[in-house]
Amino acid sequence: MLTLDLGNNVWLLGVVDNGILKMVKIRITGPTTSIWLDTRVDAEYDSSCAFQPTFLEACFTAADRLGRDAFPVASAAWGIMPDTKLTAAAINSGMPLPTKLSRYLGNKVWLLGVVDGGILKMVKIWARTPTESEWLGSRINFDYDPSCAIETTFGEACYAGGIGLTKETFPVSFRATEPPIFWSILPQTSLTSSEVNDVTPLPVKLTRDLGNNVWLIGVMDGGILRMAKIKVLGQSTSELLGTRSDAHFDPRCAIQATFGEIGRAHV
Repeated sequence: MLTLDLGNNVWLLGVVDNGILKMVKIRITGPTTSIWLDTRVDAEYDSSCAFQPTFLEACFTAADRLGRDAFPVASAAWGIMPDTKLTAAAINSGMPLPTKLSRYLGNKVWLLGVVDGGILKMVKIWARTPTESEWLGSRINFDYDPSCAIETTFGEACYAGGIGLTKETFPVSFRATEPPIFWSILPQTSLTSSEVNDVTPLPVKLTRDLGNNVWLIGVMDGGILRMAKIKVLGQSTSELLGTRSDAHFDPRCAIQATFGEIGRAHV
């Protein structure tokens, strides 16, 4: 997955699929919700657009526009768990209060709040890990708008109307769920072995995403279909789950569009 934060909760998402760069522009509106803004494809994209460090807005603007439903997006962001609490003597007479109000501001930044004794108490944090956060600000509001006490209408305006406080005023006992990371197989992925192409690495031409970051990859080597099943662990690391070769493969297995776990394969 290629991603680019354009600011104001707007993101570009992209994947290279069968040699085509497919991209969607969305605005994040909540932990699992987004608004579609645009969809584009480019069959002749600049090679730099296939790499995360050089995936830029120019890659998107140079592409051809498609309709809204071409590539539906399942949006995923960090989720604040119920056992996240505001703590300290200034909260609930020293008893931690679960955060009932939360607003995702994008880029792992969250606004958290509680109403304690008729006072709106808020903290802005950056989610470092599912159990660690970095403090960005604390505010208190004695005369808040009633909409700020409701989850669906709690937002930045509520925080902006408050009075700034120090970091120690409302420490956060933080718990969150981290979004899944979806990996894509890049063209420079190769199969290597003494049994492949006379020891010369062969670039992977066949790929199938099996879900949960498990991939089936394959190459044609002298009329033999050679395959590996891997679990992607990072940008350059994977765990080998199995390898197979088939000299009598179904012809559909040599085509990217129909390559998958079909036909007979011999270990």
